[in-house]
Amino acid sequence: MHRVLSARTEPDVSDEEVRARLATPRDRSRAYMGLLFNDHHLLRLAFHNAHEVGGGLWRSNQPGPGQLKAWAERGVKTVINLRGVSTASYHLLQRDACERYGMEMITLRMYSRDAPDPGAPRAAKAMFDEIAYPALVHCKSGSDRAGLMAVLYRHFRFGEPFSVARAQLSFKYLHMRMGKTGILDAYVDAYIEQGEKRGIDLVTWSETLFDRKAFKAAYTSGAVGDFIVDKVLGRE
Repeated sequence: MHRVLSARTEPDVSDEEVRARLATPRDRSRAYMGLLFNDHHLLRLAFHNAHEVGGGLWRSNQPGPGQLKAWAERGVKTVINLRGVSTASYHLLQRDACERYGMEMITLRMYSRDAPDPGAPRAAKAMFDEIAYPALVHCKSGSDRAGLMAVLYRHFRFGEPFSVARAQLSFKYLHMRMGKTGILDAYVDAYIEQGEKRGIDLVTWSETLFDRKAFKAAYTSGAVGDFIVDKVLGRE
């Protein structure tokens, strides 16, 4: 089963369309080639950037069908996709694999080069409270969006302040503070200064005090960092 819990309205791709696009062996082969080369999964066959967040949650880069089977065999019950809904190969194959291996797939769209939507913390908290564990959360690289989601998880589930939980958003997981992906660090900094230090909970701060438009306008990244993140690493 697939559910979309995104803070913004995001149309889903029906189960029927997923099956239709993967109806024949040739369709599946074409989709897998797309995953390998168009989505750079060839680089992820051996390196999964997988880490335990705690309390039954794991984080990783985009898993392929074989990796999803392995996660299911380890007992994972829920797979959280932060890349959004798509008709691209990675999404179709993941939907198919989750169905075949009995895992629920949830899409909660996040962004690596943009601040979270004001409703994202509330949506994440509600999701963490109701999903079945063990669970796996992933984006494309397992570094930026998965890192921020791990910060939110540690904050909501363990009560860690952002100033502690932010360790999940670090170079240890290949997150790049330089470049456009540094906007996630700036978001964490903003909440620490404007909310955490004033005793304002994250959901309230995000929905009533956080000016996303002004925040985005004020954030700047360096040319060198942008080159590394965009051209060298090809972050989504």
